[in-house]
Amino acid sequence: MSAPDELQDPLLGADFVNITCHGVRATLVVDAEGGISYAPLKVPGCKVVGAALESPNTFRVWYYTQRSRSKAGSDAAAAAPAFKLRKTLPFVCSSGTEAQALVQRVRQGASWHGRGKPLRLLAIINPSSGRGKSAKLFQKQVAPVLEDAAGMMLSRVVTQHAGHASELTRQLSLAAVDMLVFVGGDGTVFEGLQGLLSRPDWDAARLLPIAHVPGGSGNGLAHSCGLQDAATAAFCICKGVYGLMSNLDVGTEHLRWMGDTRFLLGLLWQQPLQMWALFNPPFVAADFKVNPQGRLSSGHMDMMWVQGLTGLAGRLKALEVQVKAQQGGHVSEDCVTLNKVRAMVFEPQDSSTCLMLDEAGREQWHSCPFLLWPAAFAAAEEGQLLCDASCVSKLESVPAVTTPSGLVYKDIIVGTGPQPIVGYQVVVNYIAMNDKGREFENSLGKAPFDVRVGAGQVIPGLDEGMLSMKGMLSMKVGGVRRLYIPGELAFPKPLKAAAGRPSVPANTPVVFDVQLLYIPGLEADE
Repeated sequence: MSAPDELQDPLLGADFVNITCHGVRATLVVDAEGGISYAPLKVPGCKVVGAALESPNTFRVWYYTQRSRSKAGSDAAAAAPAFKLRKTLPFVCSSGTEAQALVQRVRQGASWHGRGKPLRLLAIINPSSGRGKSAKLFQKQVAPVLEDAAGMMLSRVVTQHAGHASELTRQLSLAAVDMLVFVGGDGTVFEGLQGLLSRPDWDAARLLPIAHVPGGSGNGLAHSCGLQDAATAAFCICKGVYGLMSNLDVGTEHLRWMGDTRFLLGLLWQQPLQMWALFNPPFVAADFKVNPQGRLSSGHMDMMWVQGLTGLAGRLKALEVQVKAQQGGHVSEDCVTLNKVRAMVFEPQDSSTCLMLDEAGREQWHSCPFLLWPAAFAAAEEGQLLCDASCVSKLESVPAVTTPSGLVYKDIIVGTGPQPIVGYQVVVNYIAMNDKGREFENSLGKAPFDVRVGAGQVIPGLDEGMLSMKGMLSMKVGGVRRLYIPGELAFPKPLKAAAGRPSVPANTPVVFDVQLLYIPGLEADE
């Protein structure tokens, strides 16, 4: 297809237009998604965010390129890319009308909402976030992209006091705005959501698109959603591609100028050392991966607590945990416990330290060291547990059987199918836990595990637990059994820790929940 001498109306679908770029006459191609190409540059529509006039007949196209994370080794880069703003050289058109039409063509093609009228955005800005620089960050890196390039109608409101974001979203007219943009830390977003969900029309309000420009000290929520920085957030708002430790936060408010370094100092100053968190995103701050296996859509909460840290050794261990948490390696430490829960119990003990609770936007201080424990464990993320909280409660009344080797087992479900003997191939599901109840292996949601029993392919306690018992208590197909395996029947070599999985020292007790699914070749006998 050759380029026409005169430009047709781009809004009617013309593909080619003659322009001058850097003093050279060229042909500019604009596709339906806002992508552009001219020798030698081609920018696909998925990277274009809009275009802006620089003079009555001159404009530039604004686009983003993917860039590497500045922190080497960060696994967040693989999960979600970061972006950097670019601009083309100026395109000179034959008239102002032509330039305006092309700018509109690029904007409409590149937008995710795909409509002719501009998107109406309300930005709620917390001026205290991020060492007090969040407002400047937004004005420099985000607002020009939204207004000048994407052509959006942007309104700004700066919060004046704690809880103001909740007041604004509670009183917001849903008909007057198409998207909310929160500029600040995680707390700014949480306040805004509290206001939206406390409205009488909350069911309609929850459908309003929400974006977060990370401008706080931690930014764990934004980082968990793939919004690593303000530039990436601006790109995601235009393209529509992405939808704390409280006592350390509040106790170091006077050190906000230090950024997230204040959390580390707050940890080392705290006495006694007590750390816990209840959340479901993987990141509590951009470089603090507290919950390596967390997902916002998991349907449960993850509870982490650190215990046994006393004296100088405890403080040094706390520092080690904090450093390892940058990549999620802290979960392999024996002092760290991480469980998936639906509820928890929090019990104050005395008045020698403080706890901060955020009650309807009002910070309330309470003095209390604490005890806490899961009140209800959640189902495994990739499938149901073989023995959930209700099952564990009932299991207390099930009689335990102890074998001569020292293996102890309880039948959760007594099977009715055939029974394996030495040398049979069996197919099972299993969940393996260490002696503290922390899961380190789980076959649920994966392919079932097949093994030849009695052949030494698994640890001795698991072999014995599947086949050696005789009579009415024998494990049969369809059965589920909990095995309490002593150290001498467990792993002769240690299992190394991995992200989200604790280490298992050699010759230490372990617990297995085993479900015998079937014995290949004997299915017809069931």
